[in-house]
Amino acid sequence: MTGRLAILAGSGVLPTLVAQAYPQAMFCGFKHLSYDRPAHAIDFFSLERLGALFDSLRAAGV
Repeated sequence: MTGRLAILAGSGVLPTLVAQAYPQAMFCGFKHLSYDRPAHAIDFFSLERLGALFDSLRAAGV
């Protein structure tokens, strides 16, 4: 079974490179970090509410 790709982004350049290679991916970032992703929607999450992230991933078909 395959689904949509999710990028669970931390800091650094790797999340941006992966997002450029997979533009249809869901980009998820930590609430306390900033991301330079104007062309890609960012779904923010926190570790304290990890269940909400899993709900979002499921709803997005990841």
